[in-house]
Amino acid sequence: NQPFYQSFYGINERKGIFLQDLWQLNTAHSLILGVRYDKSRIANENLHPRLGWIWQQDKNSTVKLMYGSAFRAANLQEFSQNVPFERPTPSPEQIKTTELSYEKFLTPTSNYKVTLFQSQLSDLIGLDFVGGYYVNEAPLQSRGIEVAFEQRFKQGQQIKANGSWQQSR
Repeated sequence: NQPFYQSFYGINERKGIFLQDLWQLNTAHSLILGVRYDKSRIANENLHPRLGWIWQQDKNSTVKLMYGSAFRAANLQEFSQNVPFERPTPSPEQIKTTELSYEKFLTPTSNYKVTLFQSQLSDLIGLDFVGGYYVNEAPLQSRGIEVAFEQRFKQGQQIKANGSWQQSR
């Protein structure tokens, strides 16, 4: 048996609600409007939007532009482990993402998709290995491209191939 070294105690309650609606502007253009509201005992209230524009160029081609943001509050270990060190609870992590994609159906059973993406992350929660408690770390920016191909067959089989390149700083 392994000895039990540490226990984590804490009370946290999380509540969230997400609302989203798709608005058909005309036969070619749609708009996605959404919002998420979150509240927890250890983090302030948070409100995050989700916005999207969809352009159906023709029956085989679609362009999508999406934006969204989100957060993640410290979990039980991250806020409980800071208590013995008399350290504050780390601020919630924040992320903002933007994505532009183009999807093309070559045939009714084959398609490809190209997606450009960018994310900005702030207040990432990480362990201070020297002190043994959790802190908010430096911001991170990430961008990249993903290419995907899919082929479906009459018997139900599928072939999918994806490739991506990403740069983070």
